[in-house]
Amino acid sequence: MKFINIDYAAPREEVISMLLNNEAVNRNVRVDSSRGRHVITVEEKTKNRIKLKCKLVGGPSKDNGFVQGTTLNAKIVEKNGITKIRGVIVTEPVYHFFFFMMIVLFIVQCIRMRGISIIPPMLIIFDIFMFKNEFKKQKYIKSYLYRAKRILGSLDDA
Repeated sequence: MKFINIDYAAPREEVISMLLNNEAVNRNVRVDSSRGRHVITVEEKTKNRIKLKCKLVGGPSKDNGFVQGTTLNAKIVEKNGITKIRGVIVTEPVYHFFFFMMIVLFIVQCIRMRGISIIPPMLIIFDIFMFKNEFKKQKYIKSYLYRAKRILGSLDDA
């Protein structure tokens, strides 16, 4: 989970149109595409809410079947020509449930064995590797927002 707090020196409509233009924001960006390339979709939920979703596509491995993607749910507000995006990037709740279950299993095993068993820590390490793509997708969304900010800033200078 990451919290986002970004100010754009541009009107709201300009910011949304820039975020919707995937090709303009991702131009000349080098990304490790060995596990697939990331695709970000933007949808306006209401007048002041926005949702960005990141998925990995076109690689040797796909998203896990039970995941719908990593999302940013944010509030977008314009005041005095400054557009502010405030929100949180989260993975799907299924991941949080699995991680919680691994920790519960670890505690139960420690109580049953009256000590520390090797299996629960191994499961937690496996769980962290399973989350690796989700953490990458959180980073992609954050860098996508900052690239859009940089592009909008360079448009203002021109």
